[in-house]
Amino acid sequence: MVSLVMDLPFVHINGSNNSVPMMAYWGVCLPSNCSNEDIPAVFPLVMRLYSPEMVHHVRKISGYFADENSFNDWNWGAVCVLGMLIFLAVVAIACTLFLRFWKQLQDRKKQMEKEEAWRPDSEQALLNPFGLQHWDMASSVNADDEGKHPTGSDGSSGSTRMRTPFWLRIVRCFCISRNTHELLRSNARNDEFISQLDGMRVVSIFWVVLGHTVVMGMGGSGITNMYYVMRDVVRRWTYMLLWSADFSVDSFFFMSGLVVAWKLYPCLKKGIPTVWSLILFVVFRYVRLTALLAVCILLDIYIIPLMIHGPWSYMYNIYQDDCREHWWAVLLYIQNLYPSPQNPSTCWPVSWYLANDMQFYLVLAPLLVGVSAYSWKLGWPLMITTLCTSFVTTSTLVAVNDYRMGMFPLDLNPDDNVSNIYELPWTRWQPYVIGIMTAVLLRQLQPYKEWIVAKFKWWASCGIFAAAGALMLTLIFGAYPVRRDGSAVWGEAQNVAWSGFTRGAWGVSLALFLLPCYFGHGGIISDLLGHRLFGPLSKLTYGIYLLHPIFIMYYGWSRWQPYMYNDKEIVAFFLSAAVIATALAYLSWLILERPVANLLGLLAGRRRRRAVRPRAADNDANENGV
Repeated sequence: MVSLVMDLPFVHINGSNNSVPMMAYWGVCLPSNCSNEDIPAVFPLVMRLYSPEMVHHVRKISGYFADENSFNDWNWGAVCVLGMLIFLAVVAIACTLFLRFWKQLQDRKKQMEKEEAWRPDSEQALLNPFGLQHWDMASSVNADDEGKHPTGSDGSSGSTRMRTPFWLRIVRCFCISRNTHELLRSNARNDEFISQLDGMRVVSIFWVVLGHTVVMGMGGSGITNMYYVMRDVVRRWTYMLLWSADFSVDSFFFMSGLVVAWKLYPCLKKGIPTVWSLILFVVFRYVRLTALLAVCILLDIYIIPLMIHGPWSYMYNIYQDDCREHWWAVLLYIQNLYPSPQNPSTCWPVSWYLANDMQFYLVLAPLLVGVSAYSWKLGWPLMITTLCTSFVTTSTLVAVNDYRMGMFPLDLNPDDNVSNIYELPWTRWQPYVIGIMTAVLLRQLQPYKEWIVAKFKWWASCGIFAAAGALMLTLIFGAYPVRRDGSAVWGEAQNVAWSGFTRGAWGVSLALFLLPCYFGHGGIISDLLGHRLFGPLSKLTYGIYLLHPIFIMYYGWSRWQPYMYNDKEIVAFFLSAAVIATALAYLSWLILERPVANLLGLLAGRRRRRAVRPRAADNDANENGV
């Protein structure tokens, strides 16, 4: 199988003047002594005989020998990775069974104690001649993680009993039933607007999965009826929901800045934090996010290659080779800038978001929130200046490089667009800064909240929701004429304005949605976004984000023939990816994400379980929006 990426300026559909990058595939028979490296050298010679004028439009040639036995062999790396995953699962199961066994055992001992209480004192003295107090293991198993004393049977505080041993609290960190209970537990928090973020988070993550289903899945293995797709399908106005799926990433940036600033503002308002608190601020965040990311990189290098095979498996080899070389850049969260901003790493393709988010978390959030907590007169000008810097930078890059909106979500040169616009921090921090501004504003309005709630009218809430909805619909469907008729519809000024300001405008629309909810006038929208059904799913969004490419790449790049596009297959592909990604995220929550969060809370020395739940454990990735 030979794959060509060609720029075809002579493709005209419905009178469009677009120049569209197209993917073409040839199935050819070559001698068995040819290798994959020979195909890019030999095929242009063959192509000149077939179509000499087409050679000049070829941008890239790749080849793969499709052999039914072309599976990658098992190696020690794959065995170790698989063994590690099995070990984590066995540890979780063993801890769960251990706690269940000991609870039943201590329940029996407690029943025996009640029976012994009816015996004469002389008989009890014979059974317990030294007057030793019994340690209730069952109460210890159910006691708080952080050493809370179990309650005695007489209702006393039980202060004379033994504290829960540290080793037992470690065992409880891996208990499957306990972690499942915490997943399903209601998100009752003191943060007034936080429950509405659950609905936003769930809708956004499945919007991400939908976009990757088409771009990474169906787009990766070719489409046989491409002319029909280009002529009819991509020109539907409803298809703008797919073209605009990258706004879902901006939603996560907005929520990330919002949550981090909301929690950070009161801490910095008290004064300069200690060195130890700064270390925890960085280390806890890094460990929680990196645990699952490191597993994904190991899967990318050792396990997934054993699953993907066929004519299109060479596309996965690009990611695998990059992960072998630049895995350390991903773990340091600099892969969007390394080896260079114009040539970022492609290891685990969705990890670029985490790199940007970590950079914003370490630099933007402390700087902007810290200055705002010190003085609003300095904080607001600094936040506005930072926001305008991204507007100007993005608009300048679009104008200088002459990027134009076309029939595809990216510009006429997708590679340049991704490296210069899509993944760079200074072009993506608009919604993150708006999230910080929203949180700072709400914190500063807290002393006046009761007065605002009393003055807030229902028609004001309706007006804010209407403005937010109108802005959101404009951003989703506003570029429809360009998607339908090509880049010639818009001039340079329109292209620059759209590319430079839409991400920030999306953040503004989300902020408007949250304002009535925060002041208690969200109505049905607040109830819908804060529904209990979204609570458990919102805790799995980080796992869904990192793990959904596994199924999409496996199903999309293991095919032996291109797709025949139809809407039903898109729906089936998306639903399959969403369900399987959710199941994988649940498994990762049980054996990795939640245990790591529990251990961090345990090591932090937090004294009460209720304090650990919402801040360190439940929101493993909530602070980064995912």
